[in-house]
Amino acid sequence: MKSFLTLSAFYVATVLILSGCNGKLDEEPKSILVPSYFKTAQGIDAGVTAAYSGLRYQYGPEGSMIITVSGTDEFSVGDGANTDGVSINAYNAGLSADNGQFLTPWNNNFTYINTCNGVIDFGPEANLDAATRTRLIAEAQYLRAHYYFLLVQTYGAVPLDLGSGVLKFNTNPISQSERSPVGDVYAAIITDLTAAATNLPDKPFQTGRASKAAAKHLLAKVYLTRAGSVAKQSDDYQRAFETAKELIDNKSVYGLNLLQDFGDVNKQGQEHSSESIFTVEHTSDLVFNESDVNAPASGLKENRSLYLFTPYYEIQTVGGKSPVIRDMNYQRPWRRFAPTSWLLNTAFADKTNDSRYDNTFRTVWFANTSDASRLPAGMSMGDTAFYMPGRAVTDAERAAKKYRIYAPSDYTKGMYPHMKKFDDTKRAAVNYSSTRAFMVHKFSETYLIAAEAALMMGNKEDAVTYLNVLRQRAAYRPGKDNSAAITAMTITDPNVVTLDFILDERSRELCGEQHRWFDLVRTGKLIERVKLYNPEGAANIQERHTLRPIPQSQINLTVNEFPQNPGY
Repeated sequence: MKSFLTLSAFYVATVLILSGCNGKLDEEPKSILVPSYFKTAQGIDAGVTAAYSGLRYQYGPEGSMIITVSGTDEFSVGDGANTDGVSINAYNAGLSADNGQFLTPWNNNFTYINTCNGVIDFGPEANLDAATRTRLIAEAQYLRAHYYFLLVQTYGAVPLDLGSGVLKFNTNPISQSERSPVGDVYAAIITDLTAAATNLPDKPFQTGRASKAAAKHLLAKVYLTRAGSVAKQSDDYQRAFETAKELIDNKSVYGLNLLQDFGDVNKQGQEHSSESIFTVEHTSDLVFNESDVNAPASGLKENRSLYLFTPYYEIQTVGGKSPVIRDMNYQRPWRRFAPTSWLLNTAFADKTNDSRYDNTFRTVWFANTSDASRLPAGMSMGDTAFYMPGRAVTDAERAAKKYRIYAPSDYTKGMYPHMKKFDDTKRAAVNYSSTRAFMVHKFSETYLIAAEAALMMGNKEDAVTYLNVLRQRAAYRPGKDNSAAITAMTITDPNVVTLDFILDERSRELCGEQHRWFDLVRTGKLIERVKLYNPEGAANIQERHTLRPIPQSQINLTVNEFPQNPGY
């Protein structure tokens, strides 16, 4: 395993954070990072920045989306899905140790973990003021825990020793490596997050940096997840509940609050609102964004979430004409993920009292061309071209409209309601990736964590309390009398709250945001719900699929036995 940080990744990230500062960046190129560099003010700061940049691999690119979104009860594949994505969704033979989508988190996370090791090991000697030094080390602890949490959820047991000892900075590639027990990995994560939650500032020092709130939110989720793992501890649910509750009870200290209107939560420009706890940042400067349009390597860090959920609207016709062309508002139609019938019609069954369906999916497309050859008779630019009312439609209703109506029975792998959470209308060109920050931790999820932990402890009343906060917010529509909707959305009988109920609620709040595969594994519901709600995966999914395979390249490069996950 390569467990050292190369020059390119390090310095791209270094330039990123320092480019917004006044003054000249003086680079001293190094072929390999050495401990002495982390003992300098420049080295510890640049090391932390490099560690942040690695999260771009994890949130927003196509590969990371495929292994967290597809093959769940929420999303199957669209007709533009690549071979790896189809295999992962179908849980067939292509979901193997050679599947390329599992290489990126494995190959990259350990590099950034090792960078954090260097900061944590040698940063205490850096010639900085004590407060700054403490903060930077705490950020590295949060980041190391974050990377390891992604790894342990995905692969199970993973190495804590990269060649120089457990959680120690390593400078030499090694050919021997061992998988640490899952319990040891979780213990290391919790130790890091506990320290980070103590030493980080209440609010981010700078946009995109970790705060005390981010550490506490992640710590609550780690306890919740460990409770559903082979390493579970008897007090995990209690600790998850208490940690999430502390964050909620003291939200003003951390600058947190739920927005009044769910429609504002995912709107462009709201990425750093009071509901956003932690984000992965991007910039419109493609050099500092480590991005190059259509370049495969940099594409692994590009935020392509905006067009992965986009249907093939540009080939749809009305009267033999195609009145909607590709543009900045409607995104690039890659069609990687198609929402399941369960998501659209069951999870979001209440489209009257619950505003979250309308605020999650685009269901109307307007004619956006003045080209007469593309416009059907009676239609002008700006008129409705396609409409998805989310219900059955009669022939008479269709005949009465000059636009095309799609009932749920008309949805295909190419045309379906478009999940619009990630839309970016301010990118440089229509085929460019997004420069929006990716929201990783939301305050709404803190409520969901508290509710799930309370339920698992047998305390349904507290679970209802936290769920009702979100459900009553979801009833809000601006300029409307929402009193009847609030009543309809309020849970009055605690007995209706089950684990499936909470998973449904998580879908309504967070669908498509790279949580779902982890949620279903954590709750022990992956196999059950894929069999129920994802027909393409139902026939093949097995118990082994609750973990991903260790990449075969890792096993091949290790001279000692490096065990594969069972069943692969």
